[in-house]
Amino acid sequence: MERSEIASRMIAILTTALAEDPDSEAFDEQIADLLQGMHNVRLELPANAHPAAVAQAAMDEVTPSFTATIGTLFAAYIHLARAHDRTQPELSAQDILQDFALHFRIE
Repeated sequence: MERSEIASRMIAILTTALAEDPDSEAFDEQIADLLQGMHNVRLELPANAHPAAVAQAAMDEVTPSFTATIGTLFAAYIHLARAHDRTQPELSAQDILQDFALHFRIE
């Protein structure tokens, strides 16, 4: 899958996340549908390939798509955080992240 298609799907996932309750089953299903096929691994290895060689081949295959996925999420976050900080300076993106981190410590 091309980087642009991965970015489009990640933006669709983020858009879905804003419209749905992230704790709902429907949210999980929609995200799963959008992620479908993004990180397919197709390996052609000899039947007697060493497990370490199989693991390395799998990592080599998925690393570009995972990197594009994470890169798109970071870019979207930075874009949204900067826009937020321009319009809501009394509550910075950094403050929101700290609150988000506390949310996970409490659960």
